[in-house]
Amino acid sequence: MSQTAAFASLVLALAATLAGCAPERGETPDAAQVDAWAEGPRIHSVQPDVGGWVIIGRAPPGDRVRAASSTGQTYGVNAAGDGRFHLAVPSGLALFELSSGAGEGASPVDGWLLLGANDAAPAIVQAGAGARVLAEGRGLKAVDFDSSGGVSLSGRAAPGARVDIEVDGRIGAAGIADGEGRFDIKLPRPLSQQSHTFRARWEGGADRAHTVTLGSPRPEGLVSQAPHEGEGVRIDWATPGGGAQATVILVERAAP
Repeated sequence: MSQTAAFASLVLALAATLAGCAPERGETPDAAQVDAWAEGPRIHSVQPDVGGWVIIGRAPPGDRVRAASSTGQTYGVNAAGDGRFHLAVPSGLALFELSSGAGEGASPVDGWLLLGANDAAPAIVQAGAGARVLAEGRGLKAVDFDSSGGVSLSGRAAPGARVDIEVDGRIGAAGIADGEGRFDIKLPRPLSQQSHTFRARWEGGADRAHTVTLGSPRPEGLVSQAPHEGEGVRIDWATPGGGAQATVILVERAAP
């Protein structure tokens, strides 16, 4: 199966109607169902559990929350009356696309939830952008890159602060952290495929330098862990349209 066809299958899996948390076969929704989705689930945290993970968040009260996996399975649970949900998914490296409601819809977090990377914190990855690592604390948390040398750096700083990104000891880019302190800064020029050091600075604080080795992403299937000569855990994954991206997560996952 091609990467494009595999992603098409993943999107179709979001339409599955589930009873419990067992995998079920998906169905293609109609346009009226798609238009009915005014709001989707929001992920607050992901916690390790026996045999897998629990995704914790909020969705419209009573809605069915679904997590369609890159392995071809879909898991679901109903949101409670206050909108809270706890959705259990199994262990193993996978990408999950979350949705809620009566039909198919785009991921409300504009990306895919990446789980199961050895020793790495869970993250929401996005094609052409930096990962949102689900971990507390300030500093650089992920480095994303593609085969052309395009690089995005993401993490947390003081809310609303200007963030300067040092590349190999020099300022390479800058951006502004949002109200939660999250930043996602894309470098203006591509970098060579070799080891580079990255550091984030903001008013009143700074992260230590991190060494990351860039190289062309070559995922095995839709997602796979890749060897990495540098800090963090590298995951190569297929993007829609047949491209590929590498995400290096610099934060270790919390112990169970």
